[in-house]
Order: sequence, then structure tokens, then C-alpha cells
Amino acid sequence: MKRRKKQNTKLLKQESRHQKKQYFERLHRVMRDLGNPKAWGLLNSATYEMAYETRLRPHKFVAPVSGRYTISNSILKALNKDLSHLLQASYIELKNLKKRMSLYDYSLYAEMVFMMYRNVDVNKGVDAEAFRSCFPLFTDDLEPTRLDALMEINEKIILLCSYHSDVSGLMLRTVSNSELEDGQKWGPTCFFNNHVLDIMKAEKEPMKIDGHTRLVQQVYILGEKGFEALTRTPADLGIGGPMKDYPLKVYIQQHVFERIAERLSPHFAQHNYLFILPALVSPEPVKTGRSLSFLFPVTFGGIKLGYLVADVLGDRLVVRTFLLLTHNGTPEGDRLNELLGLKKADSKYWGIDRLKTLLFSDIEQNEKLKSLFCEAGCGGLFKVNKKLLEYGSHKEIATADMLSHYLGIE
Repeated sequence: MKRRKKQNTKLLKQESRHQKKQYFERLHRVMRDLGNPKAWGLLNSATYEMAYETRLRPHKFVAPVSGRYTISNSILKALNKDLSHLLQASYIELKNLKKRMSLYDYSLYAEMVFMMYRNVDVNKGVDAEAFRSCFPLFTDDLEPTRLDALMEINEKIILLCSYHSDVSGLMLRTVSNSELEDGQKWGPTCFFNNHVLDIMKAEKEPMKIDGHTRLVQQVYILGEKGFEALTRTPADLGIGGPMKDYPLKVYIQQHVFERIAERLSPHFAQHNYLFILPALVSPEPVKTGRSLSFLFPVTFGGIKLGYLVADVLGDRLVVRTFLLLTHNGTPEGDRLNELLGLKKADSKYWGIDRLKTLLFSDIEQNEKLKSLFCEAGCGGLFKVNKKLLEYGSHKEIATADMLSHYLGIE
């Protein structure tokens, strides 16, 4: 047992030395890119030791120290993997140098060089003026660039929280230490770029709808002060009367997520926050043929996918289901059925009420069929990224010829 501990200690020391070496190699490259290559040799070993001990750490999501809800290690790991990838793949322009640098390198190394530049006077035995003269970039107006980098990193963090949030499950945001209660305060040093997660879980409750008991949950949106209950007014929906400004609490039925998984894909059902919330705050819902029933357009990446169907029930606006753009009951779906001469049962039989059929069949290669889909306003569905459907097989389904023959299209 003692021998194993000694071996582990030795390996840890070797790994620590390797990480330290890699850090200095990268810091050296960034220092060279930002200024004069001679800058590296102007600092002594004590200065570099201090720089390593006070180095900036990578931006990272961390779980809340305490709270009502917890986050799984798998989600936390996915969040941090995605954040690292986004920061490494995003660049900021260093205009004075006519160069660009990844946000990842900028936040860790360029900011570190700037800290060394700013605090070089405290290092004994170092010619501070000579070191500063190597970095004319820092004497210019660097603050706008630093603010741009900070804002872009913050946007990535908000995006990832939204992407990994689930309206039907856990919803995520990050909080500053000042927002945490006294009993929850987390004490990282100023050299850590940690982002503490705040978590909220949607609570399901039974509700009588059309004489049946259905599971629904209230919808929350990320506001400036945290998670806030989403409300819409009758006036927002084009309904007048003395109660037109009375807030309607927005609820969503569990059936909606089942239909999204079936008609779009499980991926869309899991990562639903990014398109359900924007749909429900849409300023112009579409009225249906039924009183107090509305269609909220669902878009993703600029492509309209379909509609959330919501009804006003008492003091609530309840989202009942999701319709793909090609479905009966949507403006585009009704127009498509007119052009093709299809009934609801036909659409189901041929599978055109599911996104999978449109993306993995040969309908898009049939110019006459595709033109009819485009004329009805459904052409954007062919542009959806197939990877988002997460189906195992991408084998093309031969549908176009049989469908054309059935419709009598030559």
C-alpha cells in the first residue's frame, strides 16, 4: 500500500511539472504574439513562479454548493466540454496587431500577460519600463477589446445554459456570488473563472382539460433577477374586453414534449428551451378556427418548424400540443393538403407529418413534389440539419415515386 502511494505521488509530481511546462510554453507564445519576443527574457524566475501561482483558470461551470436541486455530473461535464469548444472556436480581433486570437487563449493568456504588464513594478530585479515598452498594444485603448471578449464569453455561457435547459425538467442559469444567499456563498479566488449554476426544476401538477386529468407545468423564463413565471395577457393574443390586461399564467402539457420527440426528434424534445420560450413570447400568435385557441410559430436557426397550439383555459394559457408545419390545422399544412389533394389520414400514411420523412426520403430530389412543398411554405423543413434528428440510420427512404403516382403527378 505504501509503495502504491509513493508511486502515485511521483506520478502526480510528474504531471504537475508537465502542466507547468505546457503553461509556460503557451504563455511564451502569446507574449511573443502580443509584443516584442525579447519580453520573455526580461523577467526573472521569481516573477514566473508568481505568474504560475496566480494564473487565470479556464472558464468553467460549477455546481451550486447547496440548493434544492442538484445537477448530474454528466450534464456538468457536457456543459464544460461545450464551453471549452466554443471558446476555442471563437475568435476576437486584436485590431492594432492585425491579428486574432481564440477567446480561450485570450481569456487565459493574453489577460495574464496584461496582468503581468500592469503589476511588473512589484517584481524585484525586473526592468519594468523595458518590459512595458515591449507591449505598445497595452498602451493603446485596449479596454474596448477586453469588454468585447468578456461580453462574448458571457453570451456563450448564456447560450449553453439555454441549450442544456429543459422546459420540462431542469432549467439553468449562472449567478454571481453577490446573488447567492449568505449560507450558499462560494469562495473562489479571483484567479478562477468559475460560473456557479443556479438550477430550477419544473413541477408537474394535474389539471382538468376537456374532462380529463392531464399533467401540466408552469413555464418559467430566464429574467434579469432569475427564473420568472411567464405570463401573457389577452391583449397580447388579440382579445379585447375589460380583462384584456389580466395576466394569464402560461402552462405546458406533457403531451407537447411527446409530440416534439415524435414529429421532430428526441434531440429537439430534450433541448427544447431554445425554441419553446421564443415561440411563447412571440408577439403575433396565429388564430385558429376555434375560439380562444392560438398557434405560436416555432423556429430554429431561422427555419420555421411548426406551431405550438395553446388554449386559454380560465386564468391560464395552456400549450396543448405541437404541430409540424405540414400538419392539418396549420396555415402551411392546410395549403399543402390543398395543393396535393391529401387528407389527414394520407399525410399520416405517407409520413409527411414527420420531419424524418422529409429529410431522409427522396422527396427533395423530386422537383415537382418539392416545388409544391415550397409553394405551401414548407420548403424550409428540407434545410434542417439532419444531425439534429439523432436517428441511427441515414439511409434514404424511397417515397417520391410512389407518392407522385398516388397523387397523379407526372
